Amino acid sequence: MMRKTTPLEAFFLVGPTAVGKTDVAHLLAERMGCRILSVDSMQVYTGMDIGTAKPSIEERKRFNYGGIDLSTPEKSFSVWDYREAAMAFLRKSDVLGCPVIAVGGSGLYVKSLTDGLQAVAPADERIRRHWQEMLKAADGLALLQQEAMKKDPAAYQTLPDRQNPRRLIRLIEKAGFEQGGGGSPGRPERQERAPLVGISMPAMDLSQRIEKRAGEMLACGLLEEAHALEERYGKLSPTAGQAIGYAEAFDVIAGKMTISSAVAEIARRTRQLAKRQMTWFRHQAEVKWLPAGNGVSAGQLADAVAAEWERYGPTAIE
Repeated sequence: MMRKTTPLEAFFLVGPTAVGKTDVAHLLAERMGCRILSVDSMQVYTGMDIGTAKPSIEERKRFNYGGIDLSTPEKSFSVWDYREAAMAFLRKSDVLGCPVIAVGGSGLYVKSLTDGLQAVAPADERIRRHWQEMLKAADGLALLQQEAMKKDPAAYQTLPDRQNPRRLIRLIEKAGFEQGGGGSPGRPERQERAPLVGISMPAMDLSQRIEKRAGEMLACGLLEEAHALEERYGKLSPTAGQAIGYAEAFDVIAGKMTISSAVAEIARRTRQLAKRQMTWFRHQAEVKWLPAGNGVSAGQLADAVAAEWERYGPTAIE
């Protein structure tokens, strides 16, 4: 009998987008009588259902989902906001003493739970405003790159996209946070901790799943969903606007892109996201990886995941 978690533990299931985590989590939740906590930075937004591949309303009710529909999409929502909402979910009286499955691919959100907020630098509005103004200059990006490299050369070298101002500013914020004593150095070492369990898949198989999902998004009403968001909320916040599929949907609605081009672009960006997610988990977390593929069923994966959870137990939430 798998032991139950406390509010400070959860069984984690991680991996890249479109790998099939949610289906496996649902099978395991049925078997174990679990609640599910979504660890997805885009599923927090109300009304962004199709583009973020949210579980259905019926599934959300059945598994008492947390971590979903926490903010409207015209508002900014940070990892700190997520951590607060996730902890509130875990502490609910109907969750206490019951197993919780935390499933998702947003590495920073996972880290906020497993390592605590001291491992996540808060946004520094002063730094952000300064560099946003500097970026208006012709050499603004070059200056930002130089500052990021000066602040943390090692982290700068590992950035997946050094042309992305948002990533560069976050690097500067995090470096300042840690140098000011807000980071995790000096924190007592844990004697032992259960690893996360992750699902991986050969690149070709995952690419096929991503292409299929991209087409299904448009077929299932992504354009209508994007139009409804625009009508109700106007412009999406910078964080919500990062969700793949919506920029493409808005371009189709505006006549700037064909549906076939939108599907191709959504698939391309999703493949890039999946690659970044795998890179993050391999370098930033201890994960027990389980191989999936076109010949492996969700039931077989669920058996393998359950065996690892039985072996290691739940992962502590800090």
